[in-house]
Amino acid sequence: MGMLSSLEYLDLERNKITGNLPTEVGMLSSLWNLDLERNKITGSLPSEVGILSSLYDLDLEGNDMT
Repeated sequence: MGMLSSLEYLDLERNKITGNLPTEVGMLSSLWNLDLERNKITGSLPSEVGILSSLYDLDLEGNDMT
């Protein structure tokens, strides 16, 4: 994931993604939109998401996160 540092928009809505959101998401430094709506993601939001200074839109609706 770290090699995608210039990625700005990631839409993985309704892809049946399971498990925890990886901490490497924090390496997507140019990301401004992350849509993971309606998957089966569990666990909590990694603190690394907090360093995404360009992140404007984060959609995690419909997952099983705590």
